[in-house]
Amino acid sequence: MKGLYMFEEIKKLKALPLKLKESQVAKQLNIDTRTVKKYWNMTEQDFLNLVKKLNESKSKSVLDQYKDEILGFLKTYKSFTAAQVYDRLKEQHINFNLCESSVRNYVAKLREQHNLNKKIKEREYVAVEELPMGKQAQVDFGEIILYDIENKPVKV
Repeated sequence: MKGLYMFEEIKKLKALPLKLKESQVAKQLNIDTRTVKKYWNMTEQDFLNLVKKLNESKSKSVLDQYKDEILGFLKTYKSFTAAQVYDRLKEQHINFNLCESSVRNYVAKLREQHNLNKKIKEREYVAVEELPMGKQAQVDFGEIILYDIENKPVKV
């Protein structure tokens, strides 16, 4: 239950002649009591202003200052991942201190807005020529932690 519908339901239950308490309204609507308290004495205009403010803050991003640069990466290198964009931004801007997930979400939003679908590189599979017994092997890479002379862990 979100938005104006939830607000109206809270107001409707508050106006009932039964004089329900905030906790009873929360239980009835199956929402958190803090949510009911937030909207309990709010006017409809206050609610609309709150929604407008939240929508404005969602549409703005710290990454907007790098938007043209990111779009340049995505248009030039269609197969660029968000991690690669993040690395480029870290390299080119000394004070860049955002987390990688923020960049990933922003890049996904930009790809959708500008219809910049990622170019998927297809893997090429080639049949390997059969070799005689004992002349062919398969290797699976892995890692293990061993301890050196000073009993410090070393990843091998």
